[in-house]
Amino acid sequence: MAWCSCQVSNLLLLLDYAGISILIGGSFLPPIYYGFYCDTHLRNVYLALISVLSLFSCFVGLYSGIWPNVHLKFVRVIAYRSALLLSLSLSLSLSLSLSDSSTQPPTHPPTQSDAY
Repeated sequence: MAWCSCQVSNLLLLLDYAGISILIGGSFLPPIYYGFYCDTHLRNVYLALISVLSLFSCFVGLYSGIWPNVHLKFVRVIAYRSALLLSLSLSLSLSLSLSDSSTQPPTHPPTQSDAY
């Protein structure tokens, strides 16, 4: 690519980054869709959360590549970390709030009759 200018090369690298981040986000969708096939509400919440966070990561990456600024590096780091924290906390809170009480382990110690 010696014939391309530096700007064209950087643009192609940004588009490559956008494609990779969208493909990574898209690779999460089929397991979530089929894993939560019976629970449509939870499935839709997880699919929306993953889609939004994937697009957010793509836009932050493109924005930081189009307008690179050393002073905005802190903002990018905070944006990525807050998105990570938000996704983990929402995932955990949804899982805990929708967990069935029948799947919880028994509160009493196991006896001989429980072993069989």
